[in-house]
Amino acid sequence: MRDLHPESGQILPVLFAVIAIGLTALMLADRIATAMSDQSRVTDAADSAAYSAAVWTARRLNFVAYTNRAMLANHLSVGHVVAYISWARYVEDSIRGLDHIAKLLKLTGILATVGAAIALVKKSFSAGVQASEIAARGYILATNGYNTALSLAQADAVSLLEPSQITRLQRRIVAGHDSAFSVNSLAGINSVPGPWGAITGGLIINLYADLLQHIDPEVRPRNDPYLQDIVNRTISHEPRLERWLSNSNRRGWQVNLVNVVKIRKQGNSQRPPEHPADNWQSSDRLQWSLFDGFPFGWGGWSTLAQGKANAQSLTGIYEGITSYVRIDPDSGDYPQFIFPALVTTDDERTNAHLSLAVVEYKIPPRCGGSACPSADDVATLFNPYWNARLISSSEVITQ
Repeated sequence: MRDLHPESGQILPVLFAVIAIGLTALMLADRIATAMSDQSRVTDAADSAAYSAAVWTARRLNFVAYTNRAMLANHLSVGHVVAYISWARYVEDSIRGLDHIAKLLKLTGILATVGAAIALVKKSFSAGVQASEIAARGYILATNGYNTALSLAQADAVSLLEPSQITRLQRRIVAGHDSAFSVNSLAGINSVPGPWGAITGGLIINLYADLLQHIDPEVRPRNDPYLQDIVNRTISHEPRLERWLSNSNRRGWQVNLVNVVKIRKQGNSQRPPEHPADNWQSSDRLQWSLFDGFPFGWGGWSTLAQGKANAQSLTGIYEGITSYVRIDPDSGDYPQFIFPALVTTDDERTNAHLSLAVVEYKIPPRCGGSACPSADDVATLFNPYWNARLISSSEVITQ
């Protein structure tokens, strides 16, 4: 009997070949997917390490800026308190002078009632001045202690920018992705082909050098023209501050009574020029001058009433701003701090990725108004405009 199906059984070799190709394709796809997944995890770890280090630094620089502003505001508020005490003492001395005149004239009738009212006002105002001096003493002491605490907090914030602290942070971030990952290891840097290993090593060294070069920790304000300029600019920026804290006699006036008698009020505040953030001294006085006639003209000024105040004399220990952190004025206008993160696997060769982040001083576009600095102002640690962002390697190469 003739076989009607001579091709039966020849499909099996083709089927086995298809199965083998399919299994090979699946294995290859699995390896590719695993490799892509590993590379993605390495990339995520590198991005996280670089960005976290930059954010860590930017937050501490902004913290320093806020505390610098707080210490400056506290110091100016002490100056305001001292000026107020000086003014209050001046008014008290003026009332005391009126009371003395009333007693010398031995007033009777209605004038006697006026004299009694002046005596009562003198007694009440003197009690108010004494209470104000006690409150001012407590406020200045509290402010002095607060500024000392802020200086210590700044020192702690700056200590967290040391290379060991940043390295520890990046290692902790990378370990959170995979304990087998390494960041900025010497073996990983040496294993990077081409010039990227040298570039990465140079970025790490430059980062720590830049932090040391640009940031001046615990600057002593004595003989510090930089802080002197900051204080002067802050006072001149606000008319009310300039009236009470400047040495330009802004809270004074003068009148001329029919070209016979001149009366003037003077009031100013001063700071020691060699230590602008140390002590406050304020004085107020009322003076008069009499026209002596030709050819002598006006005579000298005689003081009718005066008041003086001194921050250190009120408390005995006021120190002002004992230290602060700043950007070195000689280090450039707009410093940048670049944070590299080269993440590698166990053997430093299977997967590797270099991520970069930068911390830079940038005034936000939404910033406006008189309180906002000019876009042309140099970078400073008195404004909290330090920002962190990831950058591409091309931005570093083109710098």
